[in-house]
Amino acid sequence: MNDIIFQLGPFTIYTLGLSLAVSYLAGIFYFWRRGRQEGFPSDSLLDLTFLASLFGLLGGRVLFLALFREGWGLGDLFLFGEGVFWAGIILGGGLTLLIFSRLKGWSPLRVAALASLALSLGQALGFLGAEAAKYLPFAFYPAFGYFFLWLTLRFLINRKVEPGYAVSLYLIASGGLIYLAEWLRPLKAVLENGWNLNYSTAGISALLGLVLLVFLVARKTLFRVKR
Repeated sequence: MNDIIFQLGPFTIYTLGLSLAVSYLAGIFYFWRRGRQEGFPSDSLLDLTFLASLFGLLGGRVLFLALFREGWGLGDLFLFGEGVFWAGIILGGGLTLLIFSRLKGWSPLRVAALASLALSLGQALGFLGAEAAKYLPFAFYPAFGYFFLWLTLRFLINRKVEPGYAVSLYLIASGGLIYLAEWLRPLKAVLENGWNLNYSTAGISALLGLVLLVFLVARKTLFRVKR
């Protein structure tokens, strides 16, 4: 179920769409606010959120078309009302964050840790919205998990722990929570060939987090890198 909140001609606002918009706005505002507290310039943070949002949506659209449409062209990217795939949004936004941070001379892992903090809060609110819209049953379980993850990441960042560990924790925990959400979902996100998109994405996220964790531990152990 996805109730209509407001409708004016072809313009329609749904419960799920509104809740996702609120979670997105809360996430980017929190990222901007925490970034300022960490000493990043406000204008640069606004530029980053705009570019990451833009290329994130583009990445989500491209991945959606690659998975669900055959023979699509450039014009299909801008068709109004069609879908995006959430993993492409995070991938596009993440690559934008990495490139932008390098160009600004910022630590990519430090910025990624703040982004992970904001994402965990936004995803917690997003799953609560999915539960409120009756779009995803038992969504309060992953919502609670993401909220607890947000509190944990907030604690680590406030304690000035190596930011790579926060990013690693987000990737591993998020992989587990995505898997949980898909497992609870009656209608699975399965392609015609039987490939479950969300299970696969959850595994990739957890694997990337483990690889990053092993790298950080090995770097600290072998090369005695000081924080």
